[in-house]
Amino acid sequence: MNEPRVGTTEFHHPVPYRVRRATEPDAPVVVALHGHGMSAERFERVLRYLAPEQVTLITLQGPYPFELRKQGEIRIGHGWYLYHGDQAAFRRSLEQSEAFVLETLETIRAKHSITDRPLAVLGFSQGGYLAGFLALRNPNLFSELAIASARLKSEFLEEELTRTPLPRTLFLHSEEDAAVRWEAAEPHADRLRAAGGEVDLFFHDAGHRLPPEAVRYFEEWLGGRNERGE
Repeated sequence: MNEPRVGTTEFHHPVPYRVRRATEPDAPVVVALHGHGMSAERFERVLRYLAPEQVTLITLQGPYPFELRKQGEIRIGHGWYLYHGDQAAFRRSLEQSEAFVLETLETIRAKHSITDRPLAVLGFSQGGYLAGFLALRNPNLFSELAIASARLKSEFLEEELTRTPLPRTLFLHSEEDAAVRWEAAEPHADRLRAAGGEVDLFFHDAGHRLPPEAVRYFEEWLGGRNERGE
């Protein structure tokens, strides 16, 4: 029997990003990773409550485009990884997106002359899973981590949780979140705290969303680095 031969080939497409420079010269730099199906432009609107003069905002877009159909309308959504239950494949997908983000940030930081500042990463939902993976695996690049409506994938980070420094971490969550219940996320926050990480929590009542009050709290929390002399 003549069996088919299987191979692979490369496919590339441009992926946009957005940079909003702060007017303050020493403003913190935040890397923002959107949720499943969102775009960089849409997530930037969610984060519009971050003071533009006090925060430099880099909003990246997931490299996986896909078709979204809802109520008879079709639009293109974007994702950070592929997930179908296979944990090994999930990890490989996270690693690929990690490499994509790091390469993109290298280009952006050089182009906008922000190579000398520590970064904070804020991830919402799907972006939150990637944010935790990124921050713990790249502690020399990310000094702060905010995970919104997601959990730390600590089972992928056992070795990283034995290292120092660990990023200062904020969980933004809702006890009404039906997509990622806090009961499922809390043990992983505890795992990070037990490893020596500084962990803060902020709860809101908006379900699986990132509401204005959570965005504003994140900015206040981020400002705490100045109180510690960083």
